[in-house]
Amino acid sequence: PALPAPPRGDVTVCVRLRPGPQEDTCVFPVAECPGALRLRQPAAGRFDAGEAHYQYDVAFGPEASQEQVFDQAVAPICGAVIQGYNGAVIAYGQTGSGKTHTVVGNARSRGIASRAVAATFSALRRCQCWTVDVSVLEIYNERVRDLLAPGPGASHVEVHEVKDDPRGMSFRCPDAVHRQAGGPEDALQALAEGMKRRETARTDMNHSSSRSHLIFTLTVTQSDPEIGATLRGRLHLVDLAGSERLKRSMASTFIGAPKSPRESASSLQRDQRREAGAINKSLMHLALVIHRLTQASSCGLRHVPYRDSMLTRLLADSFGGSSKTCLIITCSSLARDRDETHCALEFGKRAGLVKNVAEINIEMQQEVSGVVRALVAKELAGIKRDNETLRRRLREAATEAVALQKRHIEEVQRLEEEKGALERRWLEATAMAAEIQEESAAEISRLQADNLALHRQLRDFHGELSRANEVMHSLMSLASTSEDASQEAEEQHCSFAEKSTERASVLRRSLTLATTDVAKITKLREARLACLEAEGREFERRWGGDTVSYGTPSSEAEASMLEPSDLQAGMEALEIPEGASSLAVQAGPAAKVGPRDAAALERDPELTPVDVALPGPL
Repeated sequence: PALPAPPRGDVTVCVRLRPGPQEDTCVFPVAECPGALRLRQPAAGRFDAGEAHYQYDVAFGPEASQEQVFDQAVAPICGAVIQGYNGAVIAYGQTGSGKTHTVVGNARSRGIASRAVAATFSALRRCQCWTVDVSVLEIYNERVRDLLAPGPGASHVEVHEVKDDPRGMSFRCPDAVHRQAGGPEDALQALAEGMKRRETARTDMNHSSSRSHLIFTLTVTQSDPEIGATLRGRLHLVDLAGSERLKRSMASTFIGAPKSPRESASSLQRDQRREAGAINKSLMHLALVIHRLTQASSCGLRHVPYRDSMLTRLLADSFGGSSKTCLIITCSSLARDRDETHCALEFGKRAGLVKNVAEINIEMQQEVSGVVRALVAKELAGIKRDNETLRRRLREAATEAVALQKRHIEEVQRLEEEKGALERRWLEATAMAAEIQEESAAEISRLQADNLALHRQLRDFHGELSRANEVMHSLMSLASTSEDASQEAEEQHCSFAEKSTERASVLRRSLTLATTDVAKITKLREARLACLEAEGREFERRWGGDTVSYGTPSSEAEASMLEPSDLQAGMEALEIPEGASSLAVQAGPAAKVGPRDAAALERDPELTPVDVALPGPL
């Protein structure tokens, strides 16, 4: 959830968390938002179950030191007191949450009181004429006690209302002891003396619980003898008693010996009950005063009940007066103290809305000199001139505002007229839109009917298309089969053609070679025949005219009349291999038959001279 806005008021509210076990913590600072706190929800079944978020001016986590608390919360108040303002630092919270530790502290960790005293005297060293008075008051059982009064016990003092105070209701204790302090040691000694006299008791929540409200006041007076003016500022350091309920403190049932100057009285049970009741009553009246101050303007409540309690009387200037106030809410982070922490955070949230009007406290002690009067008159004249200038500017601004308002009214009227025209146009457009809507409805009905008819036609077309697709698929299947057969036949035809072409080429080459060989054989045979004829004539001449016939052709023309088919048959008869490229036949110029050949002819009359002359079979 979104964090709430910080309080809008003149009371600064700071929250300080007391350290505790991390696993038992119920309130956490929000790291990404300074001053924000998140209160974890309680156990299931509680009426206020839920997570609450708070926003303050400053939120100190458990790890914050005393120095950090003073620098961020108290130091600005101390500076304002030196300037003549009234200031108040108030610690509020349940018993054991760290109020007294924050205000007073101890030897190892000084509280804001000792630091404020030291800072105040350190700032006064730069001034010429000053005095510091210290008072320590205690509110116990709705009675104001002076803890610096001489004597063994604390004396009671009266609280008087200051009449005719222009700044509002104010109360003082004129009978209280105001001890002058020349340095911080004197002031702290007075505080230590008052702390020893303070009323305390042992409860279940704290072994040394403060049973009273402590108010430590420093009155700083600065004077200027030349002009006879006195500047006076008061710083109230307030340590309130525990704000827990009576049943939480268990003071009403505790029986023992409390640590108290009034041991015989405070040891009684009724005294403890009365103490707790008085504390709760005073804190209740303080909460009521704050509630009235924050609700007066909205509810019409004018009366603020400052007089109902001694605490509200002494703190009247701190809430709704002229003081600069810092409220420090001390909280326990333990889950068992969630209810008390929730109440304290709500109290701080309400107090942050209080409106104070801080003013400088200056007093004139003697007649002002002429020089001062002249300076004041000069300053007043300048202020008057500034006022006149501001009034003139205000009048000009008022005139301009009137003109602007007039233009605004005219603009509003024009816009109203435009609005009326637009409304009329809107009505016309609405009527036209209704007509168009009716026409559109009829047109939509017609289009829907056409659409249905088109859908039916589309379904018919889809049916026809499906049938056509089936026929086309069957035709494509047949075409694919025919194409495959045609392609196979074409491939076979191409293969046969290639083989036929190759065979024809081989045959042509073989025929060419055969023709060439036949021509060579023919020439060789003719040559051999010629040779044989010559040998026959020679033989005839030698052997006396016997005629030997070799069965040769009668002429060369008969030999040349052989056809290629006859030559092929002759080649097959002579066992000449097909495609032979050459023959081992050489034609000599004149073949002769030697004696060896003659002997062969004599032994075998079947041989012819050709057979003898040939080197081998043709």
